[in-house]
Amino acid sequence: MTSGKARPRSGFGAERALPVLRFAAVPLVLCWHASDAHHGIANFDLNSDIELHGVLDHVEFLNPHSWLYLAVTDANGNVVDWRCEMRGATVLKRSGWSETMFVPGTPITVTGSPDRRDPATCYLGTATFADGSSVDRYGQLQAPNAEAGDNRPARLASGPAAFCWS
Repeated sequence: MTSGKARPRSGFGAERALPVLRFAAVPLVLCWHASDAHHGIANFDLNSDIELHGVLDHVEFLNPHSWLYLAVTDANGNVVDWRCEMRGATVLKRSGWSETMFVPGTPITVTGSPDRRDPATCYLGTATFADGSSVDRYGQLQAPNAEAGDNRPARLASGPAAFCWS
C-alpha cells in the first residue's frame, strides 16, 4: 500500500544534473576557442593574387602558423602594416628557413592571396629579398636567378629522354 505521498525518485535527478553539466561544460568552453583558432585557408581568396613591396618589420616563427610583418606604402603615401601568414615554425625550419633570413629594415616583395576579411593580411606565396633570393611557401631559399634546370637543354641532343636503351 502506498501512503499517497510521492516518493522521492532515486537516481539522477535535475538537482544532481546541474553540477555534472557544469563540470562537463568546462572543457568544452576551454576548447571552443582553440577549435576556432585553426581555420585552414578558407578565409583567404586563393583566386586572387596580390604583390606587396615594402620593408620587413619582423617575423614570428610560431605554430600552427608563422607570420611575416612588413610596412607597405600605399598609393596615397600612407604606410600600412601588413602581415602574411606562413606555414608553422617546425615545417619552415625543416625546409631550411630561419629567422635570420628575415632581416628587419630590408626591402622585401611578397606575393600571396588576400584575406577575405582583413584588408592588410595575406597568405604568403613567395617572398623575394633585395638581393634577388626568394622563398616560396612550400620551398627552400633560392639564390638569385637560380631556377631548376636553367642551364640544361629542354631535350638531350640524342632525343627527348634522359636515358635511351640502344
